[in-house]
Amino acid sequence: FAGLWFVQTGGKFSLAALRGPGMGFAYLTLLAATGYSLVDKQGMVYFHRGEWSGPLPIALAYYFLLSVPIFFFFTPYALWRVPRATWFRIWRGQWPRVIGGALAGLLSYALILEALRTASISYVTAVRQTSVLFGALFAAYLLSERPSPLRLLGSAATVVGVALIALYP
Repeated sequence: FAGLWFVQTGGKFSLAALRGPGMGFAYLTLLAATGYSLVDKQGMVYFHRGEWSGPLPIALAYYFLLSVPIFFFFTPYALWRVPRATWFRIWRGQWPRVIGGALAGLLSYALILEALRTASISYVTAVRQTSVLFGALFAAYLLSERPSPLRLLGSAATVVGVALIALYP
Protein backbone atom coordinates (compact mmCIF):
# COMPACT_ATOMS: atom_id res chain seq x y z
CA PHE A 1 0.00 0.00 0.00
CA ALA A 2 2.87 2.38 0.77
CA GLY A 3 4.14 2.10 -2.80
CA LEU A 4 0.72 3.01 -4.21
CA TRP A 5 0.42 5.86 -1.73
CA PHE A 6 3.83 7.35 -2.67
CA VAL A 7 3.14 7.18 -6.38
CA GLN A 8 -0.43 8.48 -6.29
CA THR A 9 -0.19 11.20 -3.63
CA GLY A 10 3.36 12.38 -4.07
CA GLY A 11 4.13 11.38 -0.50
CA LYS A 12 1.51 13.72 0.96
CA PHE A 13 -1.50 12.70 3.00
CA SER A 14 -4.32 13.23 0.53
CA LEU A 15 -7.52 11.23 0.50
CA ALA A 16 -8.61 13.12 -2.61
CA ALA A 17 -5.63 11.73 -4.54
CA LEU A 18 -6.67 8.20 -3.55
CA ARG A 19 -10.05 8.91 -5.18
CA GLY A 20 -8.55 10.55 -8.25
CA PRO A 21 -8.77 9.60 -11.94
CA GLY A 22 -7.77 6.04 -12.60
CA MET A 23 -7.96 4.96 -8.99
CA GLY A 24 -11.17 3.06 -9.62
CA PHE A 25 -9.24 0.79 -11.98
CA ALA A 26 -6.50 0.37 -9.38
CA TYR A 27 -9.07 -0.73 -6.81
CA LEU A 28 -10.75 -3.07 -9.31
CA THR A 29 -7.35 -4.58 -10.04
CA LEU A 30 -6.82 -5.04 -6.31
CA LEU A 31 -10.19 -6.80 -6.00
CA ALA A 32 -9.47 -9.00 -9.01
CA ALA A 33 -6.03 -9.98 -7.68
CA THR A 34 -7.55 -10.82 -4.32
CA GLY A 35 -10.30 -12.84 -6.00
CA TYR A 36 -8.09 -14.91 -8.28
CA SER A 37 -5.60 -15.49 -5.46
CA LEU A 38 -8.41 -16.85 -3.25
CA VAL A 39 -9.62 -19.09 -6.09
CA ASP A 40 -6.08 -20.34 -6.76
CA LYS A 41 -5.48 -21.04 -3.07
CA GLN A 42 -8.75 -23.01 -2.78
CA GLY A 43 -7.93 -24.87 -6.00
CA MET A 44 -4.56 -25.95 -4.68
CA VAL A 45 -6.06 -26.94 -1.30
CA TYR A 46 -8.74 -28.97 -3.08
CA PHE A 47 -6.25 -30.72 -5.36
CA HIS A 48 -3.92 -31.59 -2.50
CA ARG A 49 -6.66 -33.14 -0.35
CA GLY A 50 -6.59 -36.37 -2.32
CA GLU A 51 -3.74 -38.44 -3.63
CA TRP A 52 -2.45 -37.28 -6.98
CA SER A 53 -1.26 -39.93 -9.42
CA GLY A 54 -1.26 -37.94 -12.64
CA PRO A 55 1.81 -37.56 -14.85
CA LEU A 56 1.93 -33.77 -14.36
CA PRO A 57 2.66 -31.90 -11.14
CA ILE A 58 -0.58 -30.68 -9.57
CA ALA A 59 0.22 -27.02 -10.26
CA LEU A 60 0.57 -27.71 -14.00
CA ALA A 61 -2.61 -29.80 -14.12
CA TYR A 62 -4.49 -26.99 -12.38
CA TYR A 63 -3.00 -24.45 -14.83
CA PHE A 64 -4.16 -26.49 -17.82
CA LEU A 65 -7.63 -26.98 -16.34
CA LEU A 66 -7.95 -23.20 -16.05
CA SER A 67 -6.45 -22.57 -19.48
CA VAL A 68 -8.69 -24.84 -21.55
CA PRO A 69 -11.91 -22.84 -21.07
CA ILE A 70 -10.03 -19.59 -21.54
CA PHE A 71 -8.51 -20.92 -24.77
CA PHE A 72 -11.91 -21.92 -26.17
CA PHE A 73 -13.44 -18.59 -25.19
CA PHE A 74 -10.76 -16.15 -26.34
CA THR A 75 -9.21 -17.89 -29.36
CA PRO A 76 -12.27 -17.55 -31.62
CA TYR A 77 -12.59 -13.90 -30.60
CA ALA A 78 -8.90 -13.21 -31.31
CA LEU A 79 -9.10 -15.00 -34.67
CA TRP A 80 -12.17 -12.94 -35.57
CA ARG A 81 -10.62 -9.59 -34.54
CA VAL A 82 -7.03 -9.95 -35.79
CA PRO A 83 -6.33 -10.58 -39.49
CA ARG A 84 -4.64 -13.87 -40.33
CA ALA A 85 -1.77 -12.09 -42.05
CA THR A 86 -0.95 -10.41 -38.73
CA TRP A 87 -0.87 -13.78 -36.92
CA PHE A 88 1.48 -15.25 -39.53
CA ARG A 89 3.72 -12.17 -39.58
CA ILE A 90 4.08 -12.18 -35.79
CA TRP A 91 4.69 -15.91 -35.67
CA ARG A 92 7.34 -15.80 -38.44
CA GLY A 93 9.24 -12.92 -36.89
CA GLN A 94 8.74 -13.56 -33.19
CA TRP A 95 8.16 -17.28 -32.65
CA PRO A 96 11.06 -17.71 -30.17
CA ARG A 97 9.72 -14.83 -28.07
CA VAL A 98 6.16 -16.13 -28.26
CA ILE A 99 7.23 -19.58 -27.06
CA GLY A 100 9.61 -18.13 -24.47
CA GLY A 101 6.92 -15.84 -23.09
CA ALA A 102 4.41 -18.68 -22.91
CA LEU A 103 6.89 -20.93 -21.10
CA ALA A 104 7.90 -18.14 -18.71
CA GLY A 105 4.24 -17.46 -17.91
CA LEU A 106 3.57 -21.15 -17.34
CA LEU A 107 6.59 -21.54 -15.05
CA SER A 108 5.87 -18.40 -13.04
CA TYR A 109 2.22 -19.34 -12.53
CA ALA A 110 3.16 -22.90 -11.52
CA LEU A 111 5.60 -21.49 -8.96
CA ILE A 112 2.89 -19.19 -7.58
CA LEU A 113 0.49 -22.12 -7.30
CA GLU A 114 3.10 -24.18 -5.49
CA ALA A 115 3.75 -21.27 -3.13
CA LEU A 116 0.00 -20.96 -2.49
CA ARG A 117 -0.04 -24.64 -1.57
CA THR A 118 2.60 -24.20 1.10
CA ALA A 119 2.47 -20.58 2.29
CA SER A 120 0.05 -18.02 3.62
CA ILE A 121 -2.12 -16.49 0.90
CA SER A 122 -1.46 -12.96 2.15
CA TYR A 123 2.29 -13.35 1.67
CA VAL A 124 2.01 -14.97 -1.74
CA THR A 125 -0.49 -12.40 -3.01
CA ALA A 126 1.71 -9.51 -1.87
CA VAL A 127 4.82 -10.95 -3.49
CA ARG A 128 2.85 -11.93 -6.61
CA GLN A 129 2.06 -8.27 -7.31
CA THR A 130 5.75 -7.42 -7.68
CA SER A 131 5.29 -8.37 -11.33
CA VAL A 132 4.35 -4.71 -11.81
CA LEU A 133 7.90 -3.78 -10.80
CA PHE A 134 9.31 -6.08 -13.45
CA GLY A 135 7.07 -4.43 -16.01
CA ALA A 136 8.41 -1.04 -14.97
CA LEU A 137 12.00 -2.29 -15.21
CA PHE A 138 11.39 -3.65 -18.71
CA ALA A 139 9.75 -0.37 -19.74
CA ALA A 140 12.77 1.56 -18.47
CA TYR A 141 15.23 -0.78 -20.17
CA LEU A 142 13.49 -1.67 -23.44
CA LEU A 143 11.46 1.49 -24.04
CA SER A 144 13.84 3.99 -22.43
CA GLU A 145 11.10 5.23 -20.10
CA ARG A 146 12.35 7.21 -17.14
CA PRO A 147 10.31 6.80 -13.95
CA SER A 148 9.79 9.82 -11.73
CA PRO A 149 11.50 9.96 -8.33
CA LEU A 150 8.14 9.26 -6.67
CA ARG A 151 7.64 6.13 -8.75
CA LEU A 152 11.12 5.00 -7.77
CA LEU A 153 10.28 5.67 -4.12
CA GLY A 154 7.01 3.74 -4.48
CA SER A 155 8.88 0.85 -6.09
CA ALA A 156 11.45 0.89 -3.31
CA ALA A 157 8.66 0.78 -0.70
CA THR A 158 7.22 -2.27 -2.46
CA VAL A 159 10.61 -4.01 -2.51
CA VAL A 160 11.10 -3.24 1.20
CA GLY A 161 7.66 -4.70 1.91
CA VAL A 162 8.49 -7.91 0.07
CA ALA A 163 11.85 -8.13 1.88
CA LEU A 164 10.08 -7.74 5.22
CA ILE A 165 7.68 -10.53 4.28
CA ALA A 166 10.65 -12.77 3.41
CA LEU A 167 12.61 -11.91 6.55
CA TYR A 168 9.77 -11.88 9.08
CA PRO A 169 7.06 -14.31 7.99
